[in-house]
Amino acid sequence: MPVEIKYFNDGYGIELVGKGVVTGQEIYDANIIVYSGDTLLRQKYQIINFANVEKLDVSQEEAVKLANQDIEASRTNPNIVIAVVAALNHAFGLGRMWEALVNKSDFETMVFRRREEAVAWINKKIAHQVTMK
Repeated sequence: MPVEIKYFNDGYGIELVGKGVVTGQEIYDANIIVYSGDTLLRQKYQIINFANVEKLDVSQEEAVKLANQDIEASRTNPNIVIAVVAALNHAFGLGRMWEALVNKSDFETMVFRRREEAVAWINKKIAHQVTMK
């Protein structure tokens, strides 16, 4: 699966790691898992890590669908901060488009070029330090 789900800090943190070619449907399917039941209630932060993808194949319609998925999840747990890591220009642009679409949620979001920047930002936003090794 091109999107791997990693859990940190007893499930307070989640990282979705994309590899190869990642589609909008694959991201949507991963979100179904991370936004289910206790997993959603426990979360404080997410890193959506597309730093090493070869291609992010997400249509505008899929970006809207993903944003709506996040907006719905924020109604249950509004206290999640989400950092997107996207090195490729196209992926970074899609991340910024998603960020504009998801602004109707209570999630705080930011798009970065490097994972280290994302982790530093999350550490400023949450009460406990992120350990993601």
